[in-house]
Amino acid sequence: MRWRKSPYPIPQALMHGDKFCGEIIITAAYAPSDRISGRVPMEGEAGQSGYETAQVEQGGKWPPIKVHRKSFPEGTTGENWALQASVFLRAFEPALDDALPVTIIITLRSLDGDKNVHADGLRALAATNWVHNTLPIRVPVTT
Repeated sequence: MRWRKSPYPIPQALMHGDKFCGEIIITAAYAPSDRISGRVPMEGEAGQSGYETAQVEQGGKWPPIKVHRKSFPEGTTGENWALQASVFLRAFEPALDDALPVTIIITLRSLDGDKNVHADGLRALAATNWVHNTLPIRVPVTT
């Protein structure tokens, strides 16, 4: 399965001429397989470090949260940006009957502290009809 949407709106504050200058962080969270039943923190548990075969055997090879990050301090050219996602199944996994629910969070950051990135980004999202939600700065925790 593959999903793609374009064009992806880039805040004008991150464009320097025809180059994007900034940092892109993509966080994807999806429902893990039924075999994963770890507790926080997972670091140090079996399957979280060491050789790949041990990670596969212990279920730590495929965490349900993936983070991709890249900085472009010198800039990178590109006119048509897009967001795409693909599902890669493990060799022993059956084909999916339905689409895999996933939440993708895109963070675009200025490397020079430009405070216009947020406002420019909201304008760009609205202009291209992208669905977006502003995350709360503070989340109340009740016990």
